[in-house]
Amino acid sequence: MRNILFSAGSTGGHFYPAYSIIQNLNNNKYFLILPINSVNVSQASELEAKYDVTSFYIKPFYHFYLKNFFSNISVFFSDVLFIANLIDKLSIDVVITLGSSNSIPAGFAAKLKNKKLIIMEQNVLVGKANKLLANIADIIILPFKESLNYINKIYHNKCYIFPNPLRKEFYLIDSISSNLDKGGINLLFIGGSLGAKSISNLAIKFIDFLLSNNNEFSNELQSIKKISIICGKKNFNDVKNDLNKLVQNNKKNLNHDKFLDNNKMIFKVKYGNNDIEIIILEYVNEIIDFYLSSDIVISRAGGIATTEILYLNKNAILIPYPYAADNHQYYNAITVSKYNPNIDVIKEEKNKEIDFNLFISKIKENINKIKNKNNNNINKDFGFDFKKFEELIYNKGKSYIKANTNIIN
Repeated sequence: MRNILFSAGSTGGHFYPAYSIIQNLNNNKYFLILPINSVNVSQASELEAKYDVTSFYIKPFYHFYLKNFFSNISVFFSDVLFIANLIDKLSIDVVITLGSSNSIPAGFAAKLKNKKLIIMEQNVLVGKANKLLANIADIIILPFKESLNYINKIYHNKCYIFPNPLRKEFYLIDSISSNLDKGGINLLFIGGSLGAKSISNLAIKFIDFLLSNNNEFSNELQSIKKISIICGKKNFNDVKNDLNKLVQNNKKNLNHDKFLDNNKMIFKVKYGNNDIEIIILEYVNEIIDFYLSSDIVISRAGGIATTEILYLNKNAILIPYPYAADNHQYYNAITVSKYNPNIDVIKEEKNKEIDFNLFISKIKENINKIKNKNNNNINKDFGFDFKKFEELIYNKGKSYIKANTNIIN
């Protein structure tokens, strides 16, 4: 048993690796450091209720930017001292950081107290924070062999390739069936933990296209029977209102039923000879249920989302966030598309709408791929080896452990 301190970021991508490791290696005592602006407060509370976990909140550190430089420096030293004191008080054995600038104070505190430091990168492109901490880290966890191209070769001897860890429920699934044989295709639009306005707008535009042109459909589009949109809390009311107007104002005078819950709205619409169910949600913790009931996933290309899609062997259309730091989502999307031919990439340009005609084309292509798809098995090459990761935590030496031979060879 070890006392392990995680330093998580403000978004889901920089938090859920800790969530997964705690779920799957629950024989340790865990402590979580989160910034006070984290969107993962409720998830941290869930962990505290189920496992031996205690959470602490600190002021967010925004790197050493020139803007507000002295304020950021003050926060940095304050956070380092706070975490260093926690390391002593809680008898921490290992510190694990999960990327983003918020991980930097925890990394320096670990070295100040001479503790084992493991840094984890969720993206193909190694972020600035992890490049900085690579100098002092004992172990560097990278999600793909391609990530080695984006970190200095002098650190390769302490790099290990582990696909991103996913929540426990993902590893309980053996195979996934298509909905095509059950009467239709289901689409899932995901905007990530913070939501994505352009993904939600694309979904609404696509629904409008479906409802307004049903007599002109190809067979592929006629097979769509359900659309789910996970749009994020900040976009929920706008998407709800847009969908409401769209259905009520449609020139076809559509027959529809509407059901409204606190953070969910369901439309059941009849258009021509077709029926379609449309669900919009703020956010869901149990994302696995939506993955399993969907045939095509339309998503941003964050590190965790792309690993989920790879592991579940899903058909997907990835639309990288064009304003992501160093365009890292584009690197994620291009890389994972090489591992799964059923993953397509649409590049969204800054200050421009997503190419709608290209999107329609990709939807049709994916429906045809599903019709001819023979393998719906889980891709266990992208499973996380918790046993070997635990060996890295416990092992005081520098012996090499291959994480996943199917990926790194």
